[in-house]
Amino acid sequence: MKRSLISSRFVVVIIFLVTATLHSSCESGCPEQRMALAQRLQNKYSAETLEYYAQIAFGSELGKGSNDHSLRWHKDVKIKVFGKPKYTTDSLALINVVKELNEIIEPITISFTTGDDYNVRFDYISIFDVNKVLHRPKDDHRVFAGRFKVIGAYGKIRKAQIVIIEEARDGVRVSTIWEEVTQVMGLMQDRTTHPESVFYESDSNRHYNEKFAEIDKELIRIHYNEDLPNMNKGEFIEMFQCEN
Repeated sequence: MKRSLISSRFVVVIIFLVTATLHSSCESGCPEQRMALAQRLQNKYSAETLEYYAQIAFGSELGKGSNDHSLRWHKDVKIKVFGKPKYTTDSLALINVVKELNEIIEPITISFTTGDDYNVRFDYISIFDVNKVLHRPKDDHRVFAGRFKVIGAYGKIRKAQIVIIEEARDGVRVSTIWEEVTQVMGLMQDRTTHPESVFYESDSNRHYNEKFAEIDKELIRIHYNEDLPNMNKGEFIEMFQCEN
């Protein structure tokens, strides 16, 4: 009987110590501001949306790391177009995606410029000029409909470039314009989980998304309108685990 009492007290002490340790770890790992941010995001967005954001907003589809910090513009975006679109659908796609982004994003505006004050270079080029424009080796023969490049650090995008290949099929080019312009805003990953999304990665050239899905709009709102701190993917996920 005495042994049982000692054993029970021992277990109670262990549980108390473990609980106290977890509580202390949570407090030290999740500042009060981040806990409040996690609660606010969970109140406004579904778990599916927040999970998709974690997959899309950190790192790049062309990058090596999977836990990179997110990047976004902290100043107005000015796009300068180089070259001429082969079809009017290309110009309309570019105008429409910029218009929709401006309707969603609050802190900054996106516009076109013909001067040298641009921070996004948008190139319509032939497949034969890709290596020269993107400064790739001459023996690099990878084929694609479009590409983007973002330069930034410490959570801030400084400048970007978008390349659209004029030989790509019409629907592919338009869909690529929607995707690449949105990706240079800092949402730089692709996934195979949401076919309706502009970030959908498909092996088929017959899958076109020429407008934002509702979940795309929510990702853009989270990225720009929620005053997120500079953090990496692990810190973003940990914020919700600690809050719960």
